[in-house]
Amino acid sequence: MKLQSVKMRGWIGLKKGLGIDELSLDLSGINGLVALSGPNGKGKTTLMEGGLQPYRMLASRKKALQHHVYLRDSSRELIFTLNNDEIRTLIKIDSDTGKSEGFVWVNGQPKIDGKATSYDRFIEDLLGSPDLYFASVFAAQNGQKLSDMTPGQLKGLFSEFLRLDRLIAAETTSKQAANILEGQAAAVAREIEILRRKTATRQDLNLNFTQERVRRTAVRTGIENHHTRISLLETSIAEDQALQVKNAAYKERLVAFEKEKADLEQEMQAEKETANKELGALRKTAQDLKDEIGKYSSILERKAEIEHAISRLAEHRKEQERLQGVADKLREESKVLTAEQTAADKAVGKLGVDIRDLEKDWELNELESKLKRAREDAKLLDLKDPECKSATCSFIVEALKSLDQIPTLQKAIEIRQGKVNTLLDEHRKAHTEMSDKFRDLEIKLIKIDRDHRATTDLMGTIQREIRKLEPVAAQAADLKVAESRIEQLEKDKAAVVEKGVELKTYYDQREISKQQRWGALAEQIAGVEGMIDREVESRISKSQDALRSVKAEIEQKEKSLKEIENKIAAIEADLKEIDQAEAQIREYEGRRIWIQSEASEWRYLQGAFSANGLRALEIDSVAPAISGYANDLLSRAFGATFSVRFRTQDDTGREVLDILVIRDDGDEVLLDNLSGGEKVWNLKALRLAMTLVSKQKSGMDFRTCLADEEDGALDVENAVNFVHLYKAFMGAGGFDDCYFISHKPDCVAMADHQILFNGRGVEIQ
Repeated sequence: MKLQSVKMRGWIGLKKGLGIDELSLDLSGINGLVALSGPNGKGKTTLMEGGLQPYRMLASRKKALQHHVYLRDSSRELIFTLNNDEIRTLIKIDSDTGKSEGFVWVNGQPKIDGKATSYDRFIEDLLGSPDLYFASVFAAQNGQKLSDMTPGQLKGLFSEFLRLDRLIAAETTSKQAANILEGQAAAVAREIEILRRKTATRQDLNLNFTQERVRRTAVRTGIENHHTRISLLETSIAEDQALQVKNAAYKERLVAFEKEKADLEQEMQAEKETANKELGALRKTAQDLKDEIGKYSSILERKAEIEHAISRLAEHRKEQERLQGVADKLREESKVLTAEQTAADKAVGKLGVDIRDLEKDWELNELESKLKRAREDAKLLDLKDPECKSATCSFIVEALKSLDQIPTLQKAIEIRQGKVNTLLDEHRKAHTEMSDKFRDLEIKLIKIDRDHRATTDLMGTIQREIRKLEPVAAQAADLKVAESRIEQLEKDKAAVVEKGVELKTYYDQREISKQQRWGALAEQIAGVEGMIDREVESRISKSQDALRSVKAEIEQKEKSLKEIENKIAAIEADLKEIDQAEAQIREYEGRRIWIQSEASEWRYLQGAFSANGLRALEIDSVAPAISGYANDLLSRAFGATFSVRFRTQDDTGREVLDILVIRDDGDEVLLDNLSGGEKVWNLKALRLAMTLVSKQKSGMDFRTCLADEEDGALDVENAVNFVHLYKAFMGAGGFDDCYFISHKPDCVAMADHQILFNGRGVEIQ
């Protein structure tokens, strides 16, 4: 993979750093070390993480791309070559909705449908997972260090670039084949067991055959006895049905008496409901009057509290209105001061840029270059032959012309230097004054904010008091009504009670009269009921139930008889099948032995392809290869100061994956115990070594690597050696170019090219 070009639109880091909406860079002619240089905050990391890699993410920032762009049509187009193919990738991001689209063209031919998920899958299939990419080829700012990874995470990276997915697939296939064969063997074993159980029943079948024949004789005798019982039951039913006719006449007289009694009960119930309704209405009226009297009495008892609440509520609302005015005034003052502070901040920034431009004045530099060339040309007169008197020789003419220009250029330089110094003094003075103004405004804003918070807190306290007083003051109208109505309500209540007493006396007398008539009817009904035989229907019903039961038992016994005969026939058939089952057992035994042999061979393959088999051997073998590459890189860049190795078992024999560093005196220490700078270059050597092994094992044609500010913890000497580490890595791995970010001038100066971030934008040098 070698970068060719990048285009970015709508990225926040570029807008904040350089003030530009779009950036386009042609990288096709760049080879070797490429330094991204410029002040902090100009967008270098945004270009490297957001533009110079194809994944739809930023390695050192967890938020989605939506949070790193600000336009509805934000985008990133990255073109690179891989295995002689030109790959063009395009991501479109909507900053408002977060919707993202992805497109890929290979040699001009579209490859995916625009879906973001399809894009992610295509890039991972092409270049591997983001975890592997950002742990090797691309060293992101604040990215996860190898020393921070668990043994499981390290082995996961090793598995990916070793392409152990093929061994995992082979293990899965072997396991599935073994499971199928073992399932088949178990099925055959179950069939054998079924057949053996069947052959073991021969003696039981002979016994059952004899028992079923005895049962058949007993069932036939039972059927004959039930037919005799049916005749007796039918005679008893006929006698009870004659008594039923006499009962019918008595029941007609009983119905007439009961109807009269029911009518009287209905009349008594209706009259009782009427009385309850009228008395209930009077009780409700009396209770309503009592409740209303109680309500108004309670209000009258709280008269002083209500009047006090009304007075305090008016005072609080007046104070609330005053404080709101104060808060509004403070808010307006804050807006004005904030606008002035923003303007002052922008002015400070612009003056700073102007001062830096004057300190590197291009016109003064141009005049000094011309003076230097004129002095060098004038020195040629010293080479002139003293005998030569010519005034037209071009050699002499040019030298004399340059000699004449020297005083003029010196005067121009003196004038321009004075002008530049004057402007610098003016700008520096203005910069100091504007910075002081910015700080004064900041102090005023802090005071206004403190006053506004105090006013707001006081308003909150008053508002809470108002909410407490409002429910009490709202009862003022009820107080007036209570004072005017309570006496009349007492009179109305007494009248309702008197009317209720009169109505209850009237209904009690009517109920006594009707109760006497109801008692006479009850005596007549009791006499008629004594003449009715109440058991006859029950006896008929029981006899009929018994008749049905006997018939059902006959039917059940006939069914049982048929089942017994079927069992006898089935037993005879089972005895014939036992001979056939014994022949099948011999056939299934041979087949089971063959299947178990095949399953055993597949289980052996499953173990060979498992995590503890060939995959473990592959991972164990790659650790020395990584250590070898890392030590070669360290030797080229830093000399024989350090070497590294992986330890796969601790002193107790437990499986680990520790990183050990061997000093030049032979002592071994854990990587985590090194100083900051020592740890940085050893970690970098290991990551670069892992990239070399990954490239070798995976077959990926990576031609470009990237690193973001990894030399921050190093002094100048070791930072320069760090760049030598990049060069050694490029030579060992066949990389065409390496992009890195550094703020150390000595490191930047070692680069073959610079991508410079300055006030004019981005330039490639």
